Parts: sequence; structure tokens; C-alpha cells
Amino acid sequence: MKKKVFLDTQILEYAATGNISKREWDHVTRYLQCEYRYYISLHTLYELLVGLALGSNDYFSHNQKRLKVLFSLGARRYLGLAGDFVRVHAFGLPGRIHHFDPEHLRIWARVIVGARDRWQLEREGVGLGTRAYGIKLDEVVSQVDRGKAQHVKSLEELRDGVSKRSNQEIWSTSLLNLIEVPATPENVTRILNATDAAFWYSSALYDLAKARNYNFDERDSDWLDYHQLLYLADPTVHFVTAEVKLPARIKKSVQRDRVLVWKDLISIAAKRGF
Repeated sequence: MKKKVFLDTQILEYAATGNISKREWDHVTRYLQCEYRYYISLHTLYELLVGLALGSNDYFSHNQKRLKVLFSLGARRYLGLAGDFVRVHAFGLPGRIHHFDPEHLRIWARVIVGARDRWQLEREGVGLGTRAYGIKLDEVVSQVDRGKAQHVKSLEELRDGVSKRSNQEIWSTSLLNLIEVPATPENVTRILNATDAAFWYSSALYDLAKARNYNFDERDSDWLDYHQLLYLADPTVHFVTAEVKLPARIKKSVQRDRVLVWKDLISIAAKRGF
């Protein structure tokens, strides 16, 4: 089975703004498309939609460009909501939230690319066939903000001594409860094996959070990276990031080799003749 790959938000920002040159982008993405099947992470898509929502209409085209880059690499395949993804790939259970199914996200992609401005995207709708579709950006922002706020709260409580650091069993049980899977000893072991990188990343964040100079507001992207790592529950999935510190945070993980750093791929692609 061909390996799968998806990109983080920062890479798409760099490609859209020119911090990754077109030549570099073409070389690396040709290599990725040869070696992997390209997928779009729902959490990457959501983060880019938040940027579209919070930016003024004057910057709509600029912020939309990042999303166009996301959708530019051939077939649009999707990795859905991370928790449901773990349910499916670690336990063979069906997903629970169906408005994030691939067919819905393909409509989103066409709407985002086709919108001429924010008003059309949110209010007027983009015509597809006999219907017009829009996206409620305020709902996207609200969902992301709630997730990030809960993440920050848990780290602050740890730093302030309100809560204690989780061990592997407690962490796994909490995740099982979240995705509505019975917390049997067998399932605890299974989910820890499937989400090993996410556990070690959480552990590293707990260490960072204990430092009083850790700025939660500036590091809210850590919440996103945590969810991206949950996709490694599928053993064929690889995650490409521009964050050079991320691999060090999961160095103890058996899934470490499936987290690829963009700058390393530049030399790999060159050696392979792309």
C-alpha cells in the first residue's frame, strides 16, 4: 500500500508568501507525489480557515491563496476529525461526526477556491450545480478557539499545581473516553501504540508548561500539532512539518520516523533527482 502524506499549516503559509520558492516547492512536492499519496488534514484546513475568518476582506485573496496551495497537489483526499480517525484506524469503529466526511470536505474545497470575497463565502454562497454553498467561518473559529482554550487551561492547571501530570495509562484512558471507546486494559495498550507520538508530544508540552516564561498565547499552534500527530494512528500516514523542534519533542516515540521536516526533504528530493 502506498504511503500517505499531509502538510502542516506553516509550510502552506511559506509557499503562499514566497518564503518557500516555487522551485523548491516544485522539487519537494514532485518527490512527495511520487513516493506518497497526498492527503489534506482537516486540522490544517481549519487553521487556514481561521486565518481567512480573522483577516479583513482586503486580505481575503492573500489568505485564500494559502488554501489554494493546500488544494493544489492533485487529488483531494482528506484526513477527517482526528478523534474519529483514531476510532476508525486503531479500533475499526465507525466515525461519529459525518459532516467532516470526505464528500463534504470536497464541497468545502470547491467553495473556498471559488469564492470571490468573504461575503460570497459566508453569506451569498458559491454556486455548484443547481445549489449555492457557503461556510460559516464564525463557527469554525469558535470550534478552534474552544479546543485551544481547553488545551491552554490543562497546561496552566498543571503548571499551577491544580492537576498532576498524566502517565501513559491515565493519558490513554482520557483519550479513550474522549473518542467513546471502552477503557479496557487491551484498549489502553492499543491506543497508546497507535498514538505514541501524540503522547510523547503531550509529555514534552507538560515539561515546557512548567516554565514560567512559557507563553501560552504565542504557542497555541502546539494544540494543532498535537492533533496532527494523532493521524499517525494509521501506520501508512506521514506528517511533513516546517517546525524543526517538533521531532525532538517526540524523539522517544516509535512513530518519530514518520514525522518529516521540510528542510530535510529539500536535500532528499535533490538527491533523488526531483
